[in-house]
Amino acid sequence: MNHFVIGESAAGSLKIAFRGKNHSIHPLSLDLSVGPIAAIHEDEGIERHFAWLRSSYTMEDEYFEHQEETYRQTLRKIKSLQDGDQVTFWTSDNAAEGIGLRLFCFLTADKKLDLTVVNTAEAMDELMRDTDISVEIRHSGECNNKQMAHFFKHSRRRLPEEVKADLAEEMAGLLSSASLLRSWQHGEILDADETRDDAFILERVRELGEQAEYEGFFKATRVIGEVLGHSYHIYSDSWIDYRLRMLIRSGKVLSRGDLGSMRTYEVRLNELEV
Repeated sequence: MNHFVIGESAAGSLKIAFRGKNHSIHPLSLDLSVGPIAAIHEDEGIERHFAWLRSSYTMEDEYFEHQEETYRQTLRKIKSLQDGDQVTFWTSDNAAEGIGLRLFCFLTADKKLDLTVVNTAEAMDELMRDTDISVEIRHSGECNNKQMAHFFKHSRRRLPEEVKADLAEEMAGLLSSASLLRSWQHGEILDADETRDDAFILERVRELGEQAEYEGFFKATRVIGEVLGHSYHIYSDSWIDYRLRMLIRSGKVLSRGDLGSMRTYEVRLNELEV
């Protein structure tokens, strides 16, 4: 069985769940909800995406090299699949995983796979339905290995060919999009303005600034943590750091320290500009 999953965390849980069994885990390492994704299945698009990441994010180059190689390996594996191959694709109710599923369907549109899908958000609802506990997950990386093994056994659903064709067609449109940001809304992937999250980030800066005890400045990582913990959308800390630095560039947020890392600068609201 070939498993395709979005993100290293979810892939790690699957590797533990199926350790010692005849299962191969293939992570799609990119968060395709952010950054350019035009032709992201081809060399030109991949190079454009990683050029944007390197110019926008502050991680070490080794991180990008690892991500790119992992992504290219998984693309090669998808393209090498043959008719009849057994595949489980893991997804959830967010833009990154929704785009990942659509990309997979696009790349295998002409192949007759033995394809099943696990939606981990739906699977978690099923698991907790008869309990007094409510667990709402935002992405598959929040599931542990035991949950993943349970979902594989009880929550896999065969993907009808007509649904696969519809998802592939949606991806064809996304592959020509010039947007840098995409949102998940009621099962649909929609282009969003790059500034979508800025108002929410500014509100967190304002609230934290009211609590600060020293000149109103506080660690940028506090803002990033607050946004990640309270936002409806799913994204990486690097995206929030990027947007926070754009708000600094626009003058709406003041900073001190080295902007070369989210851990080495502090911020506060510029009341004159907001």
